[in-house]
Amino acid sequence: MAPIRGRHRPTSHRKSRNAVGAVHSRVVIASMAAGAVAAGAQAISPDRPSGVEIATTQHLAQEPAGIQIVPALNTSDSAVHVEELARATAFAQERAQREAMLRRPQFVFPTSGIQTSAFGTRWGTLHAGLDIANSIGTPIYAAADGEVIAAGPTAGYGMWVKIRSADGTVTLYGHIDSATVEVGDRVLAGDLVATMGNRGNSTGPHLHFEVHLNGLTKTDPTSWLRARGVRTG
Repeated sequence: MAPIRGRHRPTSHRKSRNAVGAVHSRVVIASMAAGAVAAGAQAISPDRPSGVEIATTQHLAQEPAGIQIVPALNTSDSAVHVEELARATAFAQERAQREAMLRRPQFVFPTSGIQTSAFGTRWGTLHAGLDIANSIGTPIYAAADGEVIAAGPTAGYGMWVKIRSADGTVTLYGHIDSATVEVGDRVLAGDLVATMGNRGNSTGPHLHFEVHLNGLTKTDPTSWLRARGVRTG
């Protein structure tokens, strides 16, 4: 606690003081001094809890003045970094997709199994496709890119899927057990389109695969696939 200072007494220019006034002044001064001593004693009284530090002008001077303002983090740089990272990620994904499209085959063999009947005439009737036998449920894939133009029940084949490519070629998948695509779907070569079955006029589980040039002319599927670099056996 800062020392308690009394107010300055006004300076007197009187050249004479009576004895009574002088004595009275001394008494007042003595009383004030005694009060100051008593106040100081109270300030350091044992009744005051220990460990409590009394503020002084020196302590106050050492304390930081006002509210401490902590500068905010610059979020603009962080936002720019996040945006650039997102762009780079999107570009990398797009590039990977383009490269994958370039590497993928444009034509594939439609299923796995044993070729049991080829394209050609037998007993005076044209067998217009390639038969591949395997168990029911064997995956069947699109032989080429295109749009699904038929998917579901049909006479003769029991159930089929037909896909038309951009050049007008139609591929047909007959005697299937189930279709995994719908009319209007866009598919790529190698996409799952059906499962092998034994529906319609069939003597056992197999895929009957046909190729129609321009959607009309039936051609040998084996020759058509080989001409496009697909191994057929």
